[in-house]
Amino acid sequence: IPYGCLIPAGVDNVLAAGRCISCAPNIIDRIRLFPVCFVTGHAAGVAAALAARQGVTPREVDVAAIRRRLLAEGAYLG
Repeated sequence: IPYGCLIPAGVDNVLAAGRCISCAPNIIDRIRLFPVCFVTGHAAGVAAALAARQGVTPREVDVAAIRRRLLAEGAYLG
């Protein structure tokens, strides 16, 4: 799931995780499953922590840094 799916258009300092992420209509049934909600929540939490630590908005956080932290925490990224 691309990080951009968690960032609402036109709104800063907000991340959308779980069932409210942005996705194509043909995959919404797969996105609404609890395991997917869990992993998007994990990613949003990591991104929020990095943004706060760096003093930037979630939109400005380096996606590679999010991926590195998720892997360090044992996340499966496919």
